[in-house]
Parts: sequence; C-alpha cells; structure tokens
Amino acid sequence: MIKYLKYILCIFCLLGCFEINKPFEDDKIAMPDIKAINSSLYINEIVGLHSKTENELRKKIYHRILNKNIITSYKFFNRNSYILKSTVVEYKSLNKKKIIISLHSPISKDIKKLELFIPDNNLNNIQTQEIVSERIAEFVKNVFYKKRAQKKININAINGLENYKGLKSVFVKKLNYLFTKQSIVIVNADNSIKNNYSIIINFYIKEVKQEKINLRVNWEIYNKNNELIGDLKQENTFLKSLLLEIWPEISSKIIEMSLNEINILTNVDK
Repeated sequence: MIKYLKYILCIFCLLGCFEINKPFEDDKIAMPDIKAINSSLYINEIVGLHSKTENELRKKIYHRILNKNIITSYKFFNRNSYILKSTVVEYKSLNKKKIIISLHSPISKDIKKLELFIPDNNLNNIQTQEIVSERIAEFVKNVFYKKRAQKKININAINGLENYKGLKSVFVKKLNYLFTKQSIVIVNADNSIKNNYSIIINFYIKEVKQEKINLRVNWEIYNKNNELIGDLKQENTFLKSLLLEIWPEISSKIIEMSLNEINILTNVDK
C-alpha cells in the first residue's frame, strides 16, 4: 500500500510541481519572447460586433488556436502571416445571424472560407462564444496541418543518463512514441540531413539531502541553420528511489510538457 501511495504522490508532484521556464505562457509574455514578427497567423478585427463582444470573442479564438500549437497573434502582424478575417452578418428575413470566416496568406491567392450560423443568434453569450471559437480554431487547424508535411527533427544528443542503466533507452522509446503522435519524425544522427531541426537534451541529476534527488532537464532547440532558437528548462526534486521505479511515467511527463513549446518554436522559425 505504501509503495502505491509513493507512486501516486510522485505523479501528483510531476503534474503540479514541475517547474518549466516556458517561453509562451500567455499573450503578454508570449509575443515579445518569440519576437511576434514571426507569428504564423494574425487574427483581424471581427466586423459587425460591438467592441466589448468583439474583443471577448477574438481573445477566445486566439487562445483556442494557440492551444492547437499554431503560433497566433491579434496584436502584431507581419507580411508572412496568414490573416484570419471574420464578419458577422444578420439575415433579418430568416431571423438568423452568421459569421463568415476567411483565411488567406498575403503571398498566396489561396483563400479558405468557413460559414457558421450563430447558435441562439447571440454572441454576447459566453457559451456561444466558446462554441464558435472552437469551430473556428478547428477550421484553422485543419488548414494549417494539411499544408504541413511531417516534421523531421534530429536528436543530436541525450546527455547525463550514462550512470543510470536503462534510463536512456526508455526515454528514447517514449520520445519516439509521443513525438509520432504529434506528426514529428525523429531522425537519428547517422541519417540526419542539414535542413532538419535538431535538439540536444541534457539531464542533470544531483543528490540532495534526505534521500532525494534534483532532476533538471534542458532542451536546446536548433533551426535548420544550426542556430539556437529555444532553450527549454524543466526541474523537480523527489525521492531517489522513485527515479528508477517510475522512470517511464517521469519520462512521459517530461516529454509531454515540452511538446507544445517545441512545436511552436519549430513552426515559427521557418
């Protein structure tokens, strides 16, 4: 019983206490940190709504799209950004309201459109805003992901696990599995080519008092020109015995908590 309680406690700590120096935590921090001139999508003002409702809905759309690993801004624009335009139209004879969305690139003639009837004709309603923003985010996701082939990333090195037998092989298996679910193909150094992104993962394991260890993980993400574009750091302290006992769970959590930032960084830096 005590053994299982230890497992539960450690997983809880991993969920709640892992400190990650995230480069993108919210819109106030995210845009300056990634130099928003590289944003992939700009959300234009929504035509046909009162200012307060327009602002609320645009922010919801922004957060929904950002959560789908598409770097997004409603404050900054650059000439390479796709533009999301929306207009609310009222059909009085039908007693219906519709929002018409178009997605296009300034450097391309390709335009994708989506038309949605607004539930209850009321975009002042928070629940209606959530429904509409999710539909728009899914539309954007489908357009973006269709345009992108599988992403290839070289894992140049995984350092710091040499003194712990078997940990590296477990971590690599988890890495392959979880990256594949995100349409990321890991390329071994022997098969790598110069125009792939690359990552170096450094583990630092230090014994501290009371049979505990401090685990730090540093992800260095490089672009296709081998220039550093991101430095992601994770850290936690827990019982030394748990490192070996639940390493598969620890590995999964480390990788899952890094994927969003890796996706954003490699989407931004083209």
